[in-house]
Amino acid sequence: MPNLPISGLPSASSLDGTELLPFVQGGVTTQATAQNILDANLSITSSGITLTGDIVPSTPQGATLGSIDKPFAELYLQSGSISIESDTPGDPSALISNVSGNLEVSVGGMLLVESGSSFTAPTGSFEKLSAGLTENYIWIGDSNNRNIETPVSSLLNSSGSNTDDLGGTAVRTLYTRTNTIAHTDSVNTDFLSGSSEAFGSRDIPSSFLSNTNFKSKALHFRVFGAFTSNNTDCDVYLQIGNDILTHSNIGATLSQPGGHPFEILGEVYFTEGDARVCYSIGHCGNNGDYKRYPLSDATQLQDVTSFGGGDFKLIISGSGDIDLTTYGGYLQVYN
Repeated sequence: MPNLPISGLPSASSLDGTELLPFVQGGVTTQATAQNILDANLSITSSGITLTGDIVPSTPQGATLGSIDKPFAELYLQSGSISIESDTPGDPSALISNVSGNLEVSVGGMLLVESGSSFTAPTGSFEKLSAGLTENYIWIGDSNNRNIETPVSSLLNSSGSNTDDLGGTAVRTLYTRTNTIAHTDSVNTDFLSGSSEAFGSRDIPSSFLSNTNFKSKALHFRVFGAFTSNNTDCDVYLQIGNDILTHSNIGATLSQPGGHPFEILGEVYFTEGDARVCYSIGHCGNNGDYKRYPLSDATQLQDVTSFGGGDFKLIISGSGDIDLTTYGGYLQVYN
């Protein structure tokens, strides 16, 4: 073949990498294939490379863009062009876009799995964090790193190892009544009974009474009203379902004209299956002074683990000489 310049050689057809090319190394002419050149991992020192086609790895997950010790300084991409494929074949891709300056992930969400991971705003707090949320629910991660939609009520009704069947982390009103109840002699009257003007439940489950694990729970109750006529004796006791709290019935001797206000309030404390009752009646005298009389023996404990449960009742006995009218009352649980 005569000596010809490269421009005088015929054009090559499609290359398959097996074509031989000459090289001079250390004064010696050598040969290499076109594929050898592509595989040489040579540094590109050009000030810039302009492409009109695609860069595609030869195998799935077969190439890396940059490295840990040699990352790219900056990466500019068109919005909506980052498509992150799923590890599960056939699952949709997660497409990342810039929508009015906000980062948008079109499928799924963001899951932080590393210990200590967090979203951090420049000022230390987010101005707005919103999503498709359900009222009175929050999202909590479980042991499998899954987000679980959890009702707020389930958190309010839990207090760790001190949890009981009535719930509540501090103080919670179980029951309120606003109806008028009048008591007269010869009739046993439940001053916590409600008609259509009662809200909540005063049912104390047997599982609460038989629970010997918690150290301290308290049921707080109060009723208020006025004396209907002159009174001498106040016979009162507490009852849960059909079971009477035996130390709640010491009663009180009163001397009070009709029309004066009164209140009966106190607590029943539950400790490892035992109950201690402490409640009293208070009223204003003719001269405006306030007097309070105990209605229970707070020094005594009663085993309630065998109680059957039921409505918490404040009974005014019909055996005494007393006329009272109440206008409201409530029952709360203290943890």
